[in-house]
Amino acid sequence: MKKNDIKLDEITYNTLINKSHTYKQAFEIFEEMKKNDIKLDEITYSTLINKSETYEQAFEIFEEMKKNDIILNKISYSTLINKSETYEQAFEIFEEMKKNDIILNKISYNTFLNKSETYEQAFEIFEEMKKNKLRLNNISYGTLIKKTNNFNIAWNIFEEMINGKLRPNTFIFNVLIKKTNDFNTAWNIFEKMTNRKLRPNTFTFNVLIVKTNNFNTAWNIFEEMINRKLRPDTFTFNVLIGKTNNLEDIKKCAKAMLFHRVYSNFHIKKTIKKQLNYFSRRQKTAHLDFQNWAKENRFYF
Repeated sequence: MKKNDIKLDEITYNTLINKSHTYKQAFEIFEEMKKNDIKLDEITYSTLINKSETYEQAFEIFEEMKKNDIILNKISYSTLINKSETYEQAFEIFEEMKKNDIILNKISYNTFLNKSETYEQAFEIFEEMKKNKLRLNNISYGTLIKKTNNFNIAWNIFEEMINGKLRPNTFIFNVLIKKTNDFNTAWNIFEKMTNRKLRPNTFTFNVLIVKTNNFNTAWNIFEEMINRKLRPDTFTFNVLIGKTNNLEDIKKCAKAMLFHRVYSNFHIKKTIKKQLNYFSRRQKTAHLDFQNWAKENRFYF
């Protein structure tokens, strides 16, 4: 466009900022807008805040908005809350919104809720949403469930959601499964999920594998995952390898990794070595046997 002497307006520049892959790219476009006397509006600043990589960068842009008398709205504030790195930072921004009579909506509250660091903080925000007659959604309930380490509390939140006529989605069930204390409970919730015709994803099966007590059960879950045409990832195999009972189990996992073209990362390499060290106590050649097998099958770890 520049080569053809087409003048770029604020909409084009804002789009370019939004499409940038890094904060550095976005900031360079932002500086070019200033240099070319292009109008900087709330969308420009909020988009740049969203591209920031640290809270300090985001806050500096936000303060520049104030200095230049750019109207701050719930989008600007919510974007900054999302970039906050601590609950205290998020709390200060949220309180400033109230002080400046910014209308707090569901998005503002859910963003703030996600920044809570304890269940008590999250519950207080959640109750304030109720008090202000805001309609709670899956994100509200799911975030609150995420913040508790007590499965009974998580289940009570889930039941409240159901009683409120909300339809839980895959995200809600994934969070709930993660909060369970044993595999049987996790599997029962998984069945409730599938009974509702919801489609589990890779995360669902990864959590189920984590909850298993032995390799055979874990492998059965893995096979169910594959049967559902889901792609395993490095986390899947790292957990599976950690459940292995012997050298043959590790080879089984390695073969599956080769088949699904999932390559070893630092965590997988560390887990394999840990398991081989353990197996070496009863099979002294475990390390050497696996190294030979890996070489023959081009499995690099």
